Amino acid sequence: MAHTPGPWKPGEYSNRIIGADGTKVCDVAWSSKRPHDEQEANERLISAAPDLLAALQLVEKGLRSKHIKDQSLVRGEEVIALSSIVRNAIARATS
Repeated sequence: MAHTPGPWKPGEYSNRIIGADGTKVCDVAWSSKRPHDEQEANERLISAAPDLLAALQLVEKGLRSKHIKDQSLVRGEEVIALSSIVRNAIARATS
C-alpha cells in the first residue's frame, strides 16, 4: 500500500499532520516531558517524510547509474554500502 501523497504539513492544530488534500495524515503525540520546540521539530520531520522518501529514491537511482557508468567517481564498495543504506530506508518507508 502506498502512503498518503505529499506534501505534508503540520496542521493548524499543533499535533496534526495534514496531507496535500487537506485531510489528516496522523496525530503526533505530545509529551509534557519533551520541550515544545523539540516536539515541533518532530512534526516538521514527520511532515517531510514524503519529500525525504522521494529524495532517497532519486539518490538510489543516481547511485545505481553512477556505479554502472563510472566506477571512478567513487569506490565501488562505498557505492554498494551507501546504496544498501538508502534501499533499506526506502524499504522501511514503503513496506
